[in-house]
Amino acid sequence: MGRWKAVRYGIDSETELYDLDSDLYETSDVAKEHPAIVEKMNRLLKETRTETEGFPYGGKIQDYSAKEKYLKPSILK
Repeated sequence: MGRWKAVRYGIDSETELYDLDSDLYETSDVAKEHPAIVEKMNRLLKETRTETEGFPYGGKIQDYSAKEKYLKPSILK
């Protein structure tokens, strides 16, 4: 949605929000600073998805954030 990117790892996880205009590598989750945008993104994530066997609505609970999984440790410092 424009400059914003929302990421959520299953229904039980918090939604991460990234401002791609200022954080292209998604290193700073700004969800707490923009609750109205997170609410809108959560509504879009729920209402616009297609239920499939491989990706059920409940999803798989994961215990890591995007930056922990995909970024190199040197970038996180």
